[in-house]
Amino acid sequence: IDPTLRSVGFAAYNNPEDNITAHTSVLYLSRPPIRYVGGRRQTTASAMFPRNGAEIRAARPYRFFGGKRETLDRAFAGDVVGLVNPGQFGIGDTLYYGREVRYPPIPRFPAEHFGVARLRDVRFKQFDEGIRQLEEEGLMQVLFPMAGRREPILGTVGPLQLEVVAARLRDEYNVQCDVDSLSYTHARWLVGDHAKVAALTAATAGTRSATDRAGRPVMLFESEWALDYCARNNPDVQLLAVMP
Repeated sequence: IDPTLRSVGFAAYNNPEDNITAHTSVLYLSRPPIRYVGGRRQTTASAMFPRNGAEIRAARPYRFFGGKRETLDRAFAGDVVGLVNPGQFGIGDTLYYGREVRYPPIPRFPAEHFGVARLRDVRFKQFDEGIRQLEEEGLMQVLFPMAGRREPILGTVGPLQLEVVAARLRDEYNVQCDVDSLSYTHARWLVGDHAKVAALTAATAGTRSATDRAGRPVMLFESEWALDYCARNNPDVQLLAVMP
């Protein structure tokens, strides 16, 4: 893995009669690598991206071997190829040529630990870029409070991941920040009638309203009791543990 590419992942392919399919799990997304295990690929080919129905030109692919990389025109079975991410790929996305292929989604786990990231210097651009890339990589969930300072709230499965975020922002993006733990233990995406969701996002004891990067409403809860109470009193609003 070449650390300058900030990318690592896995891929599975199936290619009867040169219809190549690709199932990639991308961790760092500037040039996600994929491995061809059948057929061949040419740079003139365009792949379909089923998540949004777009056709993507896989321009300037790179081949990896040890710590080296080189551009190439064709890829064959066994090659590990890195593609420049147009800012659309995410973990578990599928690219395919020819016949459409869909794979079961990769399981996602709800966050149980939360912290707020506070920048300690003036590198706002690097800070925002680092948070976005680490989120795309799947290291954490990122939420933005609906009231108060718009400092990102980070959600992780384990508490040590919050320390990892601060360390990687410092070491990889030259950003000094603190990640202060919060008392929330659950995050739920709110799905339902707009008026009812808006009423629910009004501050309630033991909760905090936020949105994800796509603007979808999310509510944070300090305890299992607060979550159950909210669910019982708002039966027309779905509380989803993972983003819809």
